[in-house]
Amino acid sequence: MTKDFYYHVAGTEFHDTVAFGDAWKKAKALAKEKHTTIERRVVRGEDIRHEFLAKGGVFLTTEFYKPEKAIVF
Repeated sequence: MTKDFYYHVAGTEFHDTVAFGDAWKKAKALAKEKHTTIERRVVRGEDIRHEFLAKGGVFLTTEFYKPEKAIVF
């Protein structure tokens, strides 16, 4: 079963089936332009995870979100 990655930046959504493919590159560029964070939704069948890009360059589930943990580009 494949995974779908939906990156969210400043109200814009980017989709890919590769974790760090073209959608990631576009999301990162927009986050730099807007000086904001990146969130993503990972969908695999019925399993859906909501994540944010945290310091250290890792995605954490949103249950661990705190503004000081998020990367702001």
